[in-house]
Amino acid sequence: MRPLTILLLSSLSTPALADIAYDNFGPNNAFTGNGFLVRGPNAGIWWTHAFPITPSRSGTITTITVAVQHLSGLNNYTFELRADAGGTPGPTLAVLGSVTGFTSGSTPVQFSANPGISITSGTPYWIYARGQGDATGTWLGSPTGGGFRAFSIDGGASFILEPLPANLGQGAIRIEVAGSCYPNCDNSSSTPLLTANDFLCFLNKFANNDPYANCDGSTGQPTLTANDFLCFINAYASGCP
Repeated sequence: MRPLTILLLSSLSTPALADIAYDNFGPNNAFTGNGFLVRGPNAGIWWTHAFPITPSRSGTITTITVAVQHLSGLNNYTFELRADAGGTPGPTLAVLGSVTGFTSGSTPVQFSANPGISITSGTPYWIYARGQGDATGTWLGSPTGGGFRAFSIDGGASFILEPLPANLGQGAIRIEVAGSCYPNCDNSSSTPLLTANDFLCFLNKFANNDPYANCDGSTGQPTLTANDFLCFINAYASGCP
């Protein structure tokens, strides 16, 4: 049986090459039909929005997924990473990139981040969205209500901060960073790095339908399956660099 077990483990999927640092989408990329205006400077009142995030993983940002619906004008929306300034958006740290919003359906859009932009686990940031030209769109919300929005009508030079009610969530976004040691689920730094706590951590994330538990990177339905358990075991057995 032992040779068979080794063969089985070696044939399993390896974990995705990116870690999810922040994700407020619901299961299966769910988001709501309620949103927040994102406009360009030539679209009348220059409405733009920012939302606070605190990443759970450190690393260089690779991809960003957002629920941006295009309504009119130029279909181009730019996202920035901003520092936190005492609970409000601070200076721009980096321009993450631009995206074309969807005009129909309910599939969020994804774009590759500009190179070399890093975030640190546990550090608060703001993600700021603005339109280009005469763009008008909406950044649709997370199904998890509450949080804050910071809106601007002068292109992000100043902001008004407002709490969100329980039935309205922040703009839906997922941020992925270059993969580190995937099986170190509890982010421990002691020796040994991988322990039984990582198994318990993974089980909890799987039970809560956390995107981290999608070890094999599958996109089918359901997203989380027994293959993710086997994938995690394989990653754990391989250890960390």
